[in-house]
Amino acid sequence: MLKNTRKLAASLALCGLVLAPVACGDSTLVPPEEETLTAQEATTLATGLQTIIPSDVSLIEALTVLQQVPCPAGGAATVEGSLTPGGDGLSGSWSFTMVPVACVVSQDGLVFTVNGNPSLTFAGNFSVGETGITITNLLSGDFSWEVGTRTGDCSASLNITVTVDTDLVVSGSATGTLCGHQISLDSTL
Repeated sequence: MLKNTRKLAASLALCGLVLAPVACGDSTLVPPEEETLTAQEATTLATGLQTIIPSDVSLIEALTVLQQVPCPAGGAATVEGSLTPGGDGLSGSWSFTMVPVACVVSQDGLVFTVNGNPSLTFAGNFSVGETGITITNLLSGDFSWEVGTRTGDCSASLNITVTVDTDLVVSGSATGTLCGHQISLDSTL
């Protein structure tokens, strides 16, 4: 069970940074102003960006990365960072900086082109305890975006917490700001 739990933690840690905002997106959003993203568009974009970070990373082995990775629908992103497991194999931390360059991501019917302005950072930690796994992350940084005929700049500062209990029930929360929107969401999957 512990080995499977660690694999699940790896997937959640590296793919689920913005899981909570997307799962609970508000459907009563105000239409966008000319050069801004709605809160739903911003969380959709953040989810799309998340697909760039590899999810097949072991949380029990140290890792240092500096590589250019292709974006799902074109362009690329430079990813640099490290993952440091705790000596007990039940905890660890990571920090990855991503610089997208004409990075095209498609998510929920929207196609975004993203450039680092200058970059995005994904930093967090995890711990495994008797009641399950707790993963905390901070998505922060600045980037420019284009969707349809609209363009703009965004800043992100989102604190994201994901927990997985021993029954593999996943819950999460996200608080902070994303593209000028105050975000405060909770989710259980």
